[in-house]
Amino acid sequence: MDLAPQCRPSMTLKVTAAIFSKPPLAALVVGSAIHLFSWINAYLVGMNYIDNVFIHFDMHLLHGLGRILIPFLVPGIVTYLGRYLSRYRQKELMGHFPEMNPDLIFKIDDGGCVEYVNPTVKSHLDRLGLDEYDAASILPEDFLSHIKAVSGQDKITQVSHYIDGANIEFTFRGIEAHTSVFVSGHDSTRLHNLQRHLKESQNHIDQMTDFLGDALSDYGQEEFDIHSLHQGIIGTLMNPDQKDMDLRACHVFLAEFKDGKLRGYTYQNTKDGIVRAPDEIVIDPQKEKYAILQGIGQLTWSNWEDEVDCIEDFQARFHPTVQKQIGTIERFATFNSGRIALIAFYNGRKITDLDAMVLKGLAVYASGLHRISHEQTQTEQAFVYTVNSLARASEANDEDTGDHIVRINEYSRAIAAAMDLPAEFVRTIHYSAQMHDVGKIHVNPAILKKPGKLTAAEFKEMQSHPTYGAKILGESSRLAMAAEIALGHHEKYNGKGYPKGLSGEDIPLSARIVALVDVYDALRQKRVYKPAFSHKKAMDIITKGDGRTDPAEFDPKVLAAFLKIETEMEQIFDSYVN
Repeated sequence: MDLAPQCRPSMTLKVTAAIFSKPPLAALVVGSAIHLFSWINAYLVGMNYIDNVFIHFDMHLLHGLGRILIPFLVPGIVTYLGRYLSRYRQKELMGHFPEMNPDLIFKIDDGGCVEYVNPTVKSHLDRLGLDEYDAASILPEDFLSHIKAVSGQDKITQVSHYIDGANIEFTFRGIEAHTSVFVSGHDSTRLHNLQRHLKESQNHIDQMTDFLGDALSDYGQEEFDIHSLHQGIIGTLMNPDQKDMDLRACHVFLAEFKDGKLRGYTYQNTKDGIVRAPDEIVIDPQKEKYAILQGIGQLTWSNWEDEVDCIEDFQARFHPTVQKQIGTIERFATFNSGRIALIAFYNGRKITDLDAMVLKGLAVYASGLHRISHEQTQTEQAFVYTVNSLARASEANDEDTGDHIVRINEYSRAIAAAMDLPAEFVRTIHYSAQMHDVGKIHVNPAILKKPGKLTAAEFKEMQSHPTYGAKILGESSRLAMAAEIALGHHEKYNGKGYPKGLSGEDIPLSARIVALVDVYDALRQKRVYKPAFSHKKAMDIITKGDGRTDPAEFDPKVLAAFLKIETEMEQIFDSYVN
């Protein structure tokens, strides 16, 4: 409903107000009206009003003048006195306004001397242990420059100043033709804190968005590490690099529902970064009703002062281990999203729905990333299982047992690590090396199982298995290293290998590593044409040669790493025999 038309004055009221705002005009109008009504009244009773007035003139001049002028003089005087009293009352009320104003009010001359302070200023000075003579001490240090800037002019300047921890917005108001300046100070601490809080909430959202973008950029890689995700999730909520630490959670408990129970860890925001407590916390939702479970299906936050009379009673809402790791808990916010439960703990200031909404967004992000991580892990496990199955299939018609491919994986990983190769290389060769002989699937089983010496044709067929292996593995990026190992593991550093006769670093590094460990493992195993050699015997053949094996066949850097960890090589063989 539009009430505005009812609030507008009518034209009659406007005209009446205009008349009575000017005493001479009010006297003229009212006096003329009185004479008009007097004339009408005389006419109605058969009298002549004008003749009657002149009769009074004839009788007494002053009496006649009074008869004419009094109707004009009385309303004029009344109107003037009314205006005067109204202005006096308004001035009196305005005089009381600074006294009743909750803001700090000063009147200061152009020299910086304080002429007046209101009770709010006096009360503030009392709290600070100061008297009225020290009133200028709570003004901004450069207050005199602001005084001079507006003195004698209809101008305003504003400046912020902190007094006893409060953010005060000072306004300096000058008045034209007056040297004194009125200064008001408004406590905007609450508004300032709210703006700060809103800005921090926006920073949280920006960080969460950046983190989500970074995390999803890794999607599709072989590893989508859940522990790194946890660190990133907690980091967006507890970033220790931010200045406004009072707006940040001091501890976070991040947990996941597994097998009907909630399992997780607490994280602490320290000057050295985010630290995870060592002890896992397990909660049974069927038996234990702690605060973190309040976030199931709803966003929950709480400040102890609003809930209980004693902060000790507030502690019963939290798991004993949480209390032990965090200490006295003052306030928290919690939300559950999918399998993820998140509860953040704060100290100092009261938390609001802004803190809770940030936590909710983070919990939803965390839940989505956890789902992706679990699916990625399952996909990776299925991939590795398929690779293992393919590698074992290649051994089906060979005299090697399945332990051979396991050992080749372990040898290759150990040497790659000893050479300080990138972690991704080490991880990839750990599952790729086992497929070095996958091409044997295409070789006639009779050749693979033949106990005697191979014919030239049979040997040529055997030498084709690297090429077959590379074709089987194809051009998949996930199997690229496996393909280069399959094709190159019989190449020799001195160029005397097959199928291409490559030499030196033209042979892929992964193939150079597998070439060495494949020879070592073959020497350690029993063959139809030779017994199983000891570790020492195998090392002598590799490092000194025996007519069939020449040290020049191996990459010197790979051989150096092999010799550096030869004890580990022996341990690997002994761990995976039969």
